[in-house]
Amino acid sequence: MTSQVTAPTYPQPQLAVTKDIGELFDYPDLPVKLRQDLYVLTRHQRVVINKLRAQIPEAKNSDACNAIQDITDLLIHRNNQTEELIEGVLDRKIQVYHKARKIKAEVE
Repeated sequence: MTSQVTAPTYPQPQLAVTKDIGELFDYPDLPVKLRQDLYVLTRHQRVVINKLRAQIPEAKNSDACNAIQDITDLLIHRNNQTEELIEGVLDRKIQVYHKARKIKAEVE
């Protein structure tokens, strides 16, 4: 008799992009604060990436230059993706959330 090894199962994360902003926050200012914090984070990451790129001429050899270039290219790509999510998804969800709150307040 052979026993089968099964891979562990992990819970699937519930991504914020699949939820309404209203389901994530109790106060209307919190989504805007999150948006601002994420913007500051991506701007700071861009500064760090630029500082890394500035080190390319100082690298020990061409392999080191290429490694820094490749890493920063990947970081820029990832940072751009994050910015697109913030601007495309989060901003839209915040607009919808505030519009729904305004309509709800007018009805009451």
